[in-house]
Amino acid sequence: MTRFPLPAPAGPHLQTVLDHFPTAVIILNTDFECTYLNKQAAQFTDTAQASGKTLWELLPKMSNSSLEDLVKEATIQQEPLTVDEYFPSHDRWYQLQVLPFTDGITLLMHDYSGDLSQLDQSQNNLKFFRKAVEQAGHALYITDTNGVIQYVNGAAEEITQYTEEELLGRTPKMFNSGVHDDTFYTDLWNTILSGDVWQSEIINERKNGERYIVDQTIAPITDADGAPVKFIAINREITEKKRREQRLSVLNRVLRHNLRNSATVLYGHAEELAQKTSGDVSELALTLRDETRDLMRKGEIVREFDQLLRESNVMENVDLSAVLHRRIKNIQPQADQTDLHIDIQPGLHVRANSDLIAVIFDELLENAIKHNSSSDLTLTVTVQDEAEHVRVIISDDGSGIPQNELQAVIEGEETELTHTSGLGLWLTKWGTRHLGGTLNISSTPVSGTKVVIEFPQA
Repeated sequence: MTRFPLPAPAGPHLQTVLDHFPTAVIILNTDFECTYLNKQAAQFTDTAQASGKTLWELLPKMSNSSLEDLVKEATIQQEPLTVDEYFPSHDRWYQLQVLPFTDGITLLMHDYSGDLSQLDQSQNNLKFFRKAVEQAGHALYITDTNGVIQYVNGAAEEITQYTEEELLGRTPKMFNSGVHDDTFYTDLWNTILSGDVWQSEIINERKNGERYIVDQTIAPITDADGAPVKFIAINREITEKKRREQRLSVLNRVLRHNLRNSATVLYGHAEELAQKTSGDVSELALTLRDETRDLMRKGEIVREFDQLLRESNVMENVDLSAVLHRRIKNIQPQADQTDLHIDIQPGLHVRANSDLIAVIFDELLENAIKHNSSSDLTLTVTVQDEAEHVRVIISDDGSGIPQNELQAVIEGEETELTHTSGLGLWLTKWGTRHLGGTLNISSTPVSGTKVVIEFPQA
């Protein structure tokens, strides 16, 4: 192993001591050129002839990094500096001590692996953290304040298609797809350099040129003064999610538009046919007209509900007692053969959106009446104050909901065996969840259906 003599007047005895010193020692002149390298320090470089090489040539990882800035600052200020640094090639942390003198610098590099008691708790847990992030499904990389990548996990290699060797030492500019303008990246850098967290969706490019979309969060790691010293970026790939959303958006728009237009034409022809014919043909035309009208109504409900979900993020104090009284009054013309039992405690307010909550209870009340095959239905509506929540119980003694339909909504997934023929249950579930409430449904052909909804009390 190459060894370089200490500059005069250090003497051979001190050199012998330093050669056997357990800490790596590098002595530099004022130009950051190596004048001494002990045996422990030689492990950091493959340079056979290190004498005269600069610190940045000996340790390329430090070049153009925040560590280089700190070393130079310590030299200018003539103040000792201690910093912890992770070396990926060694898979361990080192404590670097910079001791500036008027005629040069002494750099001590202490290996933490032999004395973990000197690490703080976060560094003690580093090995466990690294195992966790290596197994994480999200791409993660750590950079210095210049954006130079110092660490990547396996998911980052998989998503970007670059190897760890290709990523380390480079910047995330290598992922630039050209989609985002300079303003986007300026905003990103201004945010994280000020110590704030950046979060945004971003379109990047893989090694093979394919574009992909990530939900990106970049958080600064700061020093004791709050100044960023590193950045950690977490990228959750959402490419397939975005593609599904796009497909659903297109299908939703096209089907709604085409369905509405075709149904309108069909409804008009069916009504005209019913008027111009008689007997069985007229009856069939009327059935066709009524079914078409029902289909048009379902399409309108979906359109209105979709719009409500997109626009109902503004929550307000809603008098749930008053809302239910109005909804029940609206269905009474349809419930002429229904025995209504109402027990609504007045003045109960919830935190919700008044339009969406009205649609939810319209669906529940109308469906309880519409889909009941009994001529003497009993429908009970009860509202209870549960301290932090308001509980609404809507129960009937009808024929119940088919188990395959109910199971699909409870499990949140439709299959060939469990699926619904209507939209009411799904709309109710989606709307309740959107408002931060809970929904529970039980139903049997014997006892009927019981729906319990809870909303946070205002």
